Amino acid sequence: MSTLRRTAGVAAAVLVLGAGAASTALSAPTLSAGQTVQLDRGSPPALRKALDGRRAVVVAFLLPGAADDDMVTEELRQVRSQPAMRRGVAYFVYRLGQAARFGDLPQSLGVTLTPSVVVIGRNRKLVHRFSGLVDAAVLRQSIADARSTPPSFRR
Repeated sequence: MSTLRRTAGVAAAVLVLGAGAASTALSAPTLSAGQTVQLDRGSPPALRKALDGRRAVVVAFLLPGAADDDMVTEELRQVRSQPAMRRGVAYFVYRLGQAARFGDLPQSLGVTLTPSVVVIGRNRKLVHRFSGLVDAAVLRQSIADARSTPPSFRR
């Protein structure tokens, strides 16, 4: 893929994730590691349920066909294929073009571009947010960190 086409794809991803507002899309993420993830009623119900169920949660935003996004997809697939990485962890993968499925979730999680992977602990706190390439070993460690957090008793 040419650099120009890849750059155009990233620009489109940023605009889509930023709900069409360039100033919002280019602003710095507001959620930092260690802060509690707050979701509103517009967020996907399955994701809200997973967080309330005291599970570690992995959320990925991907643009199919983009080289970096396809690599991250494969790394996530490797991680999810291991039974130990599925216990106590809920995975959610949102592809651009499915905005109706993820609503304002990118803004809530501070995601501004793809590929992005967000790992949330059992205590509903942001453990890591990866923007760009991330490999399976780093994801496994981040998920282990998220699973080791004490669960939240918020209901």
